Amino acid sequence: MQINDASLYDTNVRLTLFSSIDEIKDERLIHNIIASTGLNIVIKQILGSSGAGAQPDKFNWVGLGTSTNAATTNDTALGGEVGTRQQDTDPTFPALGQGQLVVTFGTANATGNISESGVFNSSNTTCMLCRTTFAAIAKGTSDSLQVTWDITISS
Repeated sequence: MQINDASLYDTNVRLTLFSSIDEIKDERLIHNIIASTGLNIVIKQILGSSGAGAQPDKFNWVGLGTSTNAATTNDTALGGEVGTRQQDTDPTFPALGQGQLVVTFGTANATGNISESGVFNSSNTTCMLCRTTFAAIAKGTSDSLQVTWDITISS
């Protein structure tokens, strides 16, 4: 079994675009890739790390971008980042081996034709856990976009 085999480690993202009056304008459910650098950080978080690569930060940042380049396991950043946000609340754990990270990009934050998203362990987006690309979502200055990442680890 490969380390990024979907049966071992799986993530999906749900993007919900809301109008200024909280009506749903667009909603997507998308599967994504797990980045190799992110998997290395997960191992360090599980086993602990010392020295120059001390215990890494948890993955609780979401980035949005405008790149349409296909996601690959070698990705280390978004192709055209337009904004990052830290999780809105503590992550939830709906079932054994499952976690959920929710971030909302409010009005006038990360606007434009959004076509990629990723999960990171800091606001500087230098270590990416996962990334996906999708047909553009037109986020205007009065819209908000809720991004929900579902992460599952199984045997």
